[in-house]
Amino acid sequence: TYTAEEEIFISTDNISSIGIGNPQIICTSVKSNVFWISAENVTIKNITARHSKPEFWADCVGNVFAIDVANNITIENCDINGCGRIGVYIFDGSNITLRHNYIHDNSKCAVQLDGEDINQETNMYPNYIKFENNLIIDNGRD
Repeated sequence: TYTAEEEIFISTDNISSIGIGNPQIICTSVKSNVFWISAENVTIKNITARHSKPEFWADCVGNVFAIDVANNITIENCDINGCGRIGVYIFDGSNITLRHNYIHDNSKCAVQLDGEDINQETNMYPNYIKFENNLIIDNGRD
């Protein structure tokens, strides 16, 4: 288990972070994203990413993954949960793939695509975001 007091900011291109042995990344600041990705060709795979549990779930205003000015991003086989307001927030990105993730218990929604909440997997969203075999449940209680 790894804890971070602030978000993990990825701004370098061509980065792969592949967990071995079920690592957990826990952000202790409920006002920060767990990961903020602003780069190209980034893969994050096989991790649990979440915030530490706040006293009251609505206190969490950070997202788990924030994708902003990013291209060719893959998040795969990750457990994206906890008080994260939004599991995966995509503000400005292209060629985003969410594959085999468990996205659950985020207080606002599972995925937000430039302001539009997504709480289920679908092929009705723009072709620059691909959903592949994710389990999306119990999001959006606020």
